[in-house]
Amino acid sequence: MLKYKNLNLVYIIISLILLLFYGHQIISAINESDEYNQPIFRLILVFLWVLNLIVIVVNFRYVINLYSPIATVFKGLFFFLLIVFLFLADPKQTIGTNIFKSLALLLPPLTFLGFYGVFRKSNFNKLLPRLFIPIFLALVYVYYTQYSVLIASLDIENKAYNSSYVPLFVLPIILCLEKKWLRTGAIVLVAIVILSSNKRGGFVGFSLAMILYFIITGAISTKRVSMIKKMAIVFILLFGIWKIYDFIESSSDNFFLYRLEKLQEDGGSGRVDIYMQVLNGIVDSNFVELLLGHGDNQVAYLTREGYSSHNDFLEVLYCYGILVFFIYLMLHYLLIKKALFLFKSKNKFAGPMSVSVVIFFIFSMISHVIIYQYFIFLVIFWAMVIGTTDRVQINENRNRRLNSFTK
Repeated sequence: MLKYKNLNLVYIIISLILLLFYGHQIISAINESDEYNQPIFRLILVFLWVLNLIVIVVNFRYVINLYSPIATVFKGLFFFLLIVFLFLADPKQTIGTNIFKSLALLLPPLTFLGFYGVFRKSNFNKLLPRLFIPIFLALVYVYYTQYSVLIASLDIENKAYNSSYVPLFVLPIILCLEKKWLRTGAIVLVAIVILSSNKRGGFVGFSLAMILYFIITGAISTKRVSMIKKMAIVFILLFGIWKIYDFIESSSDNFFLYRLEKLQEDGGSGRVDIYMQVLNGIVDSNFVELLLGHGDNQVAYLTREGYSSHNDFLEVLYCYGILVFFIYLMLHYLLIKKALFLFKSKNKFAGPMSVSVVIFFIFSMISHVIIYQYFIFLVIFWAMVIGTTDRVQINENRNRRLNSFTK
């Protein structure tokens, strides 16, 4: 019989193997319908569901007795989304597509509960980032193999590649590594990926996240570094990113600069116009539609362009209703509160947590997180951090009570 801790370790290893193939499918998919209808994607999805359900049963008392309010929010998110998918499925899609899309969108909160239970019980917070190194490198490799094929097939106005967000969403886990050169290497790789993808939102989110990361890690560092050395490090980093940018721009005929220049002209790919259409749709909703939403993917049928809202808050409110919207707001609030707590306590997770919160908020504002599958990588990071800090806090409280009894 496998020991309790070994069962959790087996779960992590098998999950990461499946997530490698899952990430490959996300990067390789040209659009959502391709993704949900791929037999391999569906098979991996089912395996991940079964695996998470098994580990939730194994760690049942940790999943039921949730210590963190963030974990409770994820549980609420799972159940309320499940209600929407059961009663308000997309009528224009096949039953199979609706089933597997709902399984995919419910997988992140389910995965959070699975990993949270593992980290509440076992101390794998140093092991997980190490295990993610080959996965991160493999996903970057897959991105570039798919990038060269896909970019060549797109017209000049659409040469921007969403799949660059997959390595970006893995980055907070990699930033938990103890080796500084590994963290720096990961940052450089993600910078190359984001710049090559021509995604303006990705560039903004990554830049803000990195600025905050260096400020926070510098503030909580116990090592005293002279101002001259700090300035030299910043200069070298900025110079390196500029050289990467210059090389990519010269290779792509200054296309990224062209997209930045068009930002004011196209309103962020027509986002402002789409926002107004969705807001009008929300205002015109009846009480039941406002409470439970219009159903999955209904924004695409509302907008003239047939696009999503390019804003998670509007998408969640229109499609899933005010109850899920409130839970989603609570998730943002509690994650920001957690990041501030980690910073004040000078916790080693403070820097990576700040990166995850910035990415989550920026992409929720100008793109999507909750309805895209790469959300699962952020969720795993949060489960590791919150499960670990909850376990430490519970043990400290227990020891404090025991000490008070012995006095």
